[in-house]
Amino acid sequence: MVKISDIYERLFGKNKPKLLLSFGYTKSPIDSVRSLMVPSSGKMGLALISELAFDFDLTVINASLQHLNSKIPANVKVVNVNYIDEYKEAVFSEIKNSDGFISVAAVSDFIFEKIDNKISKNNSSGVLKYHIGSDVLKEVSNKYPNKIMVGFSLGDSNNYKEKAKEKLINKKLSLIVANSISSLNNENINASLLDKNLNEIYFENVSKYDFAKEIKNQLW
Repeated sequence: MVKISDIYERLFGKNKPKLLLSFGYTKSPIDSVRSLMVPSSGKMGLALISELAFDFDLTVINASLQHLNSKIPANVKVVNVNYIDEYKEAVFSEIKNSDGFISVAAVSDFIFEKIDNKISKNNSSGVLKYHIGSDVLKEVSNKYPNKIMVGFSLGDSNNYKEKAKEKLINKKLSLIVANSISSLNNENINASLLDKNLNEIYFENVSKYDFAKEIKNQLW
């Protein structure tokens, strides 16, 4: 028989590892009303939250998917952000007290020089100025080399594994998910897990909840 004290300890125990997880997508503003983004359904993030919420002291950075907060267990701390600058600030604030970081969120690569007013199609030059934004996960990994770092890499069917290997090495990650575009917005996933020694495990058409268990098993 499960004891109430055991349930309480699992929910509120103070000796659990502290883990930071981000999911959703950040926005890069273009003008006063428009933003560029890479939309995410949040399904992989929710699967990981469900798997990790009761075994870890979990903090979640929810980027632009606040309507999904009701699906996050009550014992999980949630930090809501929308834009890339908010996201970066939240990550660096929360990672200080965390043992690891799982970066699932689709983070804006292109940072635009924001126009103060709404761009009119009649007055637009058709030119938007931008620069490549900072790599938040890489910066965090470099600053905290002894913490567990997990990244996600998305690519087309031809190069997504090679792209993931480059990121794994360049960002000095503990683990990376090499994810095919075919998995976007699906309940199942086709992906490989690559560890820092370049060992690979491939998963074909498995549920994202089962895949979340595999990520946890690889690290803890």
